[in-house]
Amino acid sequence: MLASNAAPATAQAVRSLALSAHNDGLVFWIPPDRREDRYYTHSLKAVGVVAWALPWKRLLGGGESEPCGTRRSLDPCTVTRLTLGQEIYTPDFIFDRDPESHDRPFAGLLYVAAAAVRLAPDRSSTLGIQVGVTGKPSFAAPFHRWFHRLLDKHEPMGWEHQIPFEPAFLVRYETRRAFSLVGGGTPLALRLVPHGGGTLGTLRTGASGGVYLEGSWNAPFFDGVGEAGKGPFSLRVGVGVEGELVARDLFLDGSTWASSVRATREPFVGRLRSRFQVGWGRLAVEWATNHSTLEFRGQRGQHTYGTIRLRLYR
Repeated sequence: MLASNAAPATAQAVRSLALSAHNDGLVFWIPPDRREDRYYTHSLKAVGVVAWALPWKRLLGGGESEPCGTRRSLDPCTVTRLTLGQEIYTPDFIFDRDPESHDRPFAGLLYVAAAAVRLAPDRSSTLGIQVGVTGKPSFAAPFHRWFHRLLDKHEPMGWEHQIPFEPAFLVRYETRRAFSLVGGGTPLALRLVPHGGGTLGTLRTGASGGVYLEGSWNAPFFDGVGEAGKGPFSLRVGVGVEGELVARDLFLDGSTWASSVRATREPFVGRLRSRFQVGWGRLAVEWATNHSTLEFRGQRGQHTYGTIRLRLYR
């Protein structure tokens, strides 16, 4: 489908490539021997942003828009974000062959995703689909064990009780609007970015909203859509809050079609996010943190994980 609906070859430019790792060991203010290894414990993502126009871009509204070139104009345009990723979830104690029944289950996900992103100078809207597999085909168990051996740590046990194999999907929509507080034609900018959206599917169903405060120097209005900074050096710092009403979470509620281990999900989750990004020409390096409130009953404290991301622009 992607190939048959792609734009002409002159517009099929790869705008950026990114690789990110999410891990609860990437919270550097906590001493290494006290860092957590539980819950949303690890994930890897490879993301490419290309100047294609996916067929469902029309659902984003706002009239027709052309695929974005390597440099955007003030006219609305569209890019496509393609993702390949793996996610790993574990209970509190990972060295017990028989995890406690009320704890978060062992679970893994291997997935691909495609999203259409419509860009305007002060706003963006995204509509995408994610499909993947859970259970043994996700390769979460062997990767988790290999990673622990690589770090010379004890191997985790209990993966025999993971959420079993099933194909899973979700459809995700998000909209963001940027209000300029400082800047406008200058390298320095301060923006307030409210956002909202929702997900629907067997992987996750819910609705979320929040607000983000961001300061930047020589940075584009919206990152993650394949546009480099406006100078040889760029900087971005931000902090935000978000709330989500969760109607379904496969990694807590268990298998959609079969009996499996599960935990009692909390219906509302709050998050505090922060980030620091530095760019040199076509390369950007980012460190971010995500702190969430309790996601299920019996959870031993709130959870924090960090993110390291490398992005290369065309």
